[in-house]
Amino acid sequence: MNLKSKSAAADLWIGEPPTGLQIGVILTVSIMGAIMPSLLPILLGGLLQEHRLTASLMGQTATIELLAIGIVSGMAGAWLPHRHLRQIGFLAGVLLVAANVATMYLSGTAILAVRALSGMCCGLYLWVIVGMFVRSKVAARWIGIYTLLLGVSALALSSLFSAILVPRYGINGAFAGLAAICGFMALASWRLPAAYSSLDETSATGNGIPPTSGVLALLMQFIYTAGLLAVWVYVGTMSLQNGNSASDTAFAFSLAFAMQILGGGAASALAGRLPSLSVIIVAGAISIALAVFIASGASGSSYIASIALFGGLWMFAAPYLLPFTIAVDPTLKSALLGTSAQLIGCAAGPALASMIISDVDVRGALWTGAALFATAIVLALSANVAGRRLQKAAG
Repeated sequence: MNLKSKSAAADLWIGEPPTGLQIGVILTVSIMGAIMPSLLPILLGGLLQEHRLTASLMGQTATIELLAIGIVSGMAGAWLPHRHLRQIGFLAGVLLVAANVATMYLSGTAILAVRALSGMCCGLYLWVIVGMFVRSKVAARWIGIYTLLLGVSALALSSLFSAILVPRYGINGAFAGLAAICGFMALASWRLPAAYSSLDETSATGNGIPPTSGVLALLMQFIYTAGLLAVWVYVGTMSLQNGNSASDTAFAFSLAFAMQILGGGAASALAGRLPSLSVIIVAGAISIALAVFIASGASGSSYIASIALFGGLWMFAAPYLLPFTIAVDPTLKSALLGTSAQLIGCAAGPALASMIISDVDVRGALWTGAALFATAIVLALSANVAGRRLQKAAG
């Protein structure tokens, strides 16, 4: 790389820019930090089908794993300097291997502990990728690329699980496959940067309590993602309850992952061209309709189409949550807390849903999701009104 190229690269980063290889490794190993919410319906649904989890324990397990991701990534971001990345990444990968292998031999409440360990390690990988995002001056570009990689990876893994590993080896085949992938992540972590540049010299615009508009926006993100996961974790079980075959259910997930790729790509292409509030309202309203429709007994092609659309809307709307938060709270105080709000919301959704379902009827989970989406829309409208008042008072 010549001096001019180095200078151009440096202009795009805070501190020392990572090399192309390092960026590739960061994106690759950190996939595990964000992919678990998409895979949980397959993994935990398989444990349910093999009677190793009850429907209630399924929701609790999803909650614990997702909550562990959110808490660890948030705490690490707040207190852990971005140093020793290689060692931390290697340790996280090794512990993920252990957690997935252990899951193969456990059932009932014992699974909760090892899935909590899995969530903690995934949280560390998410901390690695967020560290790169906040140091990039073109973060939207990398978030878009990362979203597409997540969609492709989820599609590939779901297809591998449903077409090869689970039919041959049961759900343990999927966990064995995950363990092998995590082993690769551990080894690849040695090619991460040794450390990221310090952010001490950047403006601390996020210190302090967000204004009312920012608090409402954070609540909206929390509730919206809670609605997503309340539906997503149980939608496979709902499919079987509606009389769909296991093959149709697996195909619906594969198609939904493909639609997530398209949704994420469309969101990246249209970034800055659509009002974020409008996207959240429309996507939330359609998600309500889909949840109600599936809970009402959707089967066959109508079920497959509903899940595909739900998956596409998920990845299309999610990138607009942060821009909306910035729009209603220009102080950026709430924007810096957005990732934690979303991850904890992902954990809360299944927890709420697990309280009103039974082993033979999980429709309550989808009704819960619909109610959460409706609440998120109200919060988004309220945050928008409060944001306008804030801007008017400041101007």
